[in-house]
Amino acid sequence: MFKPGSWLHKPVRAVMETMALVTSSDGPKTVLNLGCGVGRNSIPIASRLQGRGGKVVCVDILQSALDKLHEYGEQYGVRSSLDTRLLDIGDLAQKRAP
Repeated sequence: MFKPGSWLHKPVRAVMETMALVTSSDGPKTVLNLGCGVGRNSIPIASRLQGRGGKVVCVDILQSALDKLHEYGEQYGVRSSLDTRLLDIGDLAQKRAP
């Protein structure tokens, strides 16, 4: 991850531009990342929230992606700011339907 030539080379620009708005105010923040995968966006977001008491709730349908996210979280020093959830977001919509 974050290696030149890889599609995981860098986070999505629009996501990181939006993070500037989130981190411009004081206080802890919680960011929800649906379909987080291995952390392309979650890792940089957690890095920006670290030291502010913030966290990233990372949701993915694949345990293998979350396992890799845990590994990258350790590698990049943000594991404590990641709250991972194994979940199919389609199941949430069905549970909330009247």
